[in-house]
Amino acid sequence: HPSPLVRDQYLMTIADRTGIDPDLLRTQAAAGPRPAPSAGGGRGRDGRDGRDGRDGRRGDSPSGRRSGGRDQAAARRAGSSIDGPEVEALRLLVTHRDDMLEWLSEPLFADELVLSAFRSMRAHASVLAATEAADPGAAELIQRAAVEDTESEPIDVIDLLLVEAGRRELRRLDAAARNSDDPLQYARTIGSVKLLVEELQSEHRSVEAREQLLALLRQPAEGGG
Repeated sequence: HPSPLVRDQYLMTIADRTGIDPDLLRTQAAAGPRPAPSAGGGRGRDGRDGRDGRDGRRGDSPSGRRSGGRDQAAARRAGSSIDGPEVEALRLLVTHRDDMLEWLSEPLFADELVLSAFRSMRAHASVLAATEAADPGAAELIQRAAVEDTESEPIDVIDLLLVEAGRRELRRLDAAARNSDDPLQYARTIGSVKLLVEELQSEHRSVEAREQLLALLRQPAEGGG
């Protein structure tokens, strides 16, 4: 689908059904389908089996050193949420600043790079000032958000962020309850978060549900309810 928001809603539905982490699904979707193996057992036209060097070593750089996996890992991480609601929120923060700042809060961001960009954009009203104040990775993300178009409605993105943050909080609370001598102390908070997440996924989303879930997410992490 051409809309990143619609694609992400579909991914969230799959995540609910399968239990797979949404960021993993986003990474796989961004990578696209795997290429089919080439004929001849994967060998190239020159008869080699897809390796770069004459000595058969795979993936060597021109200097003779192997390319490390750190750059690739960093690229995957930076792109893991690039079409998700967190980055969509940054795009909307450029065009609908007041509407977004009414709801945006640090607990709604799981990706550290996006969170860093959000902090700078929240502190600086202009894109230029936010970019200059941010670290290089966050600055690049801010610049991208400023030039990328979006047709998403601010409140729809806020609700997606709240739902994802609510799920993360449920996982945290469930883990804390399992390791607690008194797991029942978490029961009330777990029940409240579950109900609010379900309401924000329904056709009857309300301002009250947003306010209540955001308040719960802003509570100190050690609070068990």
